[in-house]
Amino acid sequence: RIRRRSKTIFIFGFSAPAVEGEGKICYTMLHIETGCGCFIGRGVGRGSKARLRGWAPPQAPPWILESLGTAKGRNTMRIILSPAKKMNVDVDSFDCRGLPVFLPKTEILLERLRGMTYEELKSLWRCSDGLAKPNYERLQGMELRSRLTPALLAYEGIQYRYMAPGVFTEEEFSYVQERLRILSGFYGLLRPFDGVVPYRLKMQARLQVGEYGDLYAFWGDMPARQLFSETDTVVNL
Repeated sequence: RIRRRSKTIFIFGFSAPAVEGEGKICYTMLHIETGCGCFIGRGVGRGSKARLRGWAPPQAPPWILESLGTAKGRNTMRIILSPAKKMNVDVDSFDCRGLPVFLPKTEILLERLRGMTYEELKSLWRCSDGLAKPNYERLQGMELRSRLTPALLAYEGIQYRYMAPGVFTEEEFSYVQERLRILSGFYGLLRPFDGVVPYRLKMQARLQVGEYGDLYAFWGDMPARQLFSETDTVVNL
């Protein structure tokens, strides 16, 4: 669970090795301005039954700092989010700052999807005609380099609504642009201000693309390699 208080995010139940027999649940505090982490307590029990037991000393143990990517002054954490099914177009509020890093792979997916019939796409999307028809029509005229919306504003899932990017300061936009990444079945990996268009394609979709039997095989370890070329610490929210 995550609780935000002012400039701090508390993450409960951070997975970590057992420490002096105190159990396997640890409590970690992340400062959202710097991305730095601090060990704040050991947990007893597991999952929802875990509870905080005491407080750690001011100096966090080295292995906690290493696991958070803050050892030896490092400050390279990346936070990853899943996309949302519902998307919108907003080409006026903010300019895009770039194109998705894996856009050539997205173009392959677009060509594959356009080669499918309406019924095949409806089956792939597993949706009603009311949703399939507008998505099918959008697909036929889709342009991946024009009328783009920053990814952070394009998705309308609950996590994006509660993030409330519409009231971000410039400093907060800079923070998320550096540290936030969005996993996508269509784009692979996105930065918040990468330009995207609305699409419907879950990573779990059983879409065969060339020699690849599904999207997991199609993307392989490319998103992970990109992530870990930027950092050695990933927080999956």
